Amino acid sequence: WVRCSQAASRRVRTETELCRNVTSIGSLAVRDAALCTGSLKDKVIVVVGAGKIAERIAKDLVGAGARILLFVNRTLTNAQSLATRYGGDAYPFGELESCLAQADVVFTAASCDKPIIDFDMIQRVSEARDGHRLTLIDLGVPRNTHPSAAARPDWEVMDMDALLGHCGENSAKRSASIPR
Repeated sequence: WVRCSQAASRRVRTETELCRNVTSIGSLAVRDAALCTGSLKDKVIVVVGAGKIAERIAKDLVGAGARILLFVNRTLTNAQSLATRYGGDAYPFGELESCLAQADVVFTAASCDKPIIDFDMIQRVSEARDGHRLTLIDLGVPRNTHPSAAARPDWEVMDMDALLGHCGENSAKRSASIPR
């Protein structure tokens, strides 16, 4: 019966949508970033925050082959902890702007009352980037990024609303696969 259950499990994974559509916000954010950039392997990736969501993102980034990871947090020891576990470099919060200037992809998952990437920072970082494309995925609630970032032609911005929409679509696809 063990071989039969393994064969059934294999068929479920390969013949249905049950295992193909991510429903975790962190996993979906990493997958969407990879779709936007082509590959995460040679990209400079900044993770802002050091909580559970940031850790999930770091784990999925490593699984996706990301090698250049910069962790930024208000508490440097928390950023260092993630950098040690997942490979990468840790930076204090005061260096966020310089990290953004060199990033290809940024994930924000910080707990804060107002945007940590504010209007003025967006302007300065955009000037420093000189048109270089940035994919920014804001997982903060409330948002970690000022809404003006989405208006920048060289910034691709996704927020929780967009990701939750994708999660809902993926959950529906999974549910539709159950009868099969």
